[in-house]
Amino acid sequence: MIKKKSDNKNMNDLIINEKSVQKETFDLWEQIPNDVKQFLFLTSAESPESSHLHRIGVSLSFNFDYGIKIEGLDLGKQLDRSVIFVSQPIEITDVKSLQEVKDNRLYYCELPPKYKYKYLKWLTDIKQPIEPFFVKLFAEAVELFLFTDRYNEAFDMLLKLKDVKCLPISEYNKFNNNVVNSLLTFCMTQNQEMFCKMIFLYENPIWRETEILIKYFNREPIFAKEIVKILRCGFEVNDRYLYDHADVYADVMKELLKEKTEREYILPQDFISEEKKVKPHFTLGYNNPLLPWELRNPDWITIPDTKHLREYLKELHNLCHERTKLKLRELKKRGRL
Repeated sequence: MIKKKSDNKNMNDLIINEKSVQKETFDLWEQIPNDVKQFLFLTSAESPESSHLHRIGVSLSFNFDYGIKIEGLDLGKQLDRSVIFVSQPIEITDVKSLQEVKDNRLYYCELPPKYKYKYLKWLTDIKQPIEPFFVKLFAEAVELFLFTDRYNEAFDMLLKLKDVKCLPISEYNKFNNNVVNSLLTFCMTQNQEMFCKMIFLYENPIWRETEILIKYFNREPIFAKEIVKILRCGFEVNDRYLYDHADVYADVMKELLKEKTEREYILPQDFISEEKKVKPHFTLGYNNPLLPWELRNPDWITIPDTKHLREYLKELHNLCHERTKLKLRELKKRGRL
């Protein structure tokens, strides 16, 4: 489905071929873990205008089942924001004293020397909290590798990056959502087997269409406590017990499921079919501005329709709500509430 090819220069090649690498940059490079190094684009060029840059990058070709075909995108002929110019000076400083980068559109090569140092220093330990600008800079580079034979490693790295604590919290949430959207887009369009790595979304207290589809593609059952989370979003129902007495409600739902299906769960594939596709009600798309518009705003993507499942859950809720009301009265009479 996808032709994969990667050709990423590494620091050792540049050291052998060039004498202009800054010592401070090389010293930091030696501290960067290999699982991070593999996603870094380097150039010994003096400036973005240098022809050296045309040899850096990855060549991508897209051919999706959706009928979208994009070929011949040579990222080596464009400048990714994250490309590290190893000949440019950096300035060792107390990074905590630096103000936040105000312009999110800046390229690495446009950063002042102190900020170049801050970025490279952070790459030595990406678990460190840092402003979102620097995390985005690296994440955009990693995202490109989703289209190469290193897509599995890139996927795992993006999972790590989404958990990097960047302040303010509103920016952290925005970045986290953007990474999740990128990963979901990859799963939807390129490799559905990778949905197994998206189960961290099950921890959300409210489930939207996203979590239902992950269950569906992973062929996993939906249990009573998960039905509670689903019913909390987009259902025009009395949600009182879904919050105030969620545990009691879930116990009643479990008994109701056993009564109706002889199981304590439902299987999403019993209600969702690939035959009917609809537009998703959640955001999809990649984030790197080098990627084609069709990948950053993929309005061509369709998903299996969950309407039948949602109608069934609404019917279950109407029964469960009334039984929960009676159960709570009984518990109150017994002094157990």
